[in-house]
Parts: sequence; structure tokens; C-alpha cells
Amino acid sequence: AEKLKAYADEKEQLFRELYADDIKPLNGLLNFLDATLEAGISLAIGTSAPRANVDFTLSKTGTGKYFKTILDESFV
Repeated sequence: AEKLKAYADEKEQLFRELYADDIKPLNGLLNFLDATLEAGISLAIGTSAPRANVDFTLSKTGTGKYFKTILDESFV
């Protein structure tokens, strides 16, 4: 079990390293998210991704401020 976890962690770290310079929000996403804030709509994320990947993606896309609730793989 420990070896499998180590392999999984390594795979996720490689993902973050490989995509560090390439991750960006889709065209129109930030405008859409701004509109949801202006409309008073609360947003949440539910994903099976590890928290490190969630934080990485939100940080690289500048979208973390839009989500009040984030449920990652640790909640499953």
C-alpha cells in the first residue's frame, strides 16, 4: 500500500511539473466566474483529484477566489 501511494504521489507531482507553464483558464471562464460573483451565486468544486492538484490548478488559473467550498479526493 505504501509503495502504491508513493507511485501515485510521484505521478501527481510529475503532472504538476509538466503542466506548470501550460495551465490557463479557458477563454471566457474568468468572465463567467466574475458574473457568478456579481449575481451572488456561490460556487463549489467537487473532484477526485488530490488537494495538491486542486490548489495547483486554482493557483495557475487565478480561479481560487471564486470557490467557497472545495471537496477533493480526501472527502471520498
